[in-house]
Amino acid sequence: MRTRTQPYDLDSLADVAFVLCARRGYDATSMDEIAKATGITKAAHLPSRFRQGGALGAWARRALRTLFAVLEEPAAKSGWARERLQAIIARVAEVTMQMLPEVGGAVK
Repeated sequence: MRTRTQPYDLDSLADVAFVLCARRGYDATSMDEIAKATGITKAAHLPSRFRQGGALGAWARRALRTLFAVLEEPAAKSGWARERLQAIIARVAEVTMQMLPEVGGAVK
């Protein structure tokens, strides 16, 4: 975790929230717990975009960025169409499996 002198952005807040949600589940994790874990004195000081479902939105954006990045990999851009499609499908499956703990924490 960061020290109090280092500011949090939405992604770093989402990282902290993810750890807490993975332990307790999304619905069981309060904004007060996230504030305490980050060293922010009150949940009211968390950015309003984060409070309004920001953790879930940050996870979704991260997942989509990661999946779309697969399309920029060399194997997805060269070769026959069938080879490119196979490479994309294999990487999407691999990336999705890597993201399962994060997704599981969001829906637990």
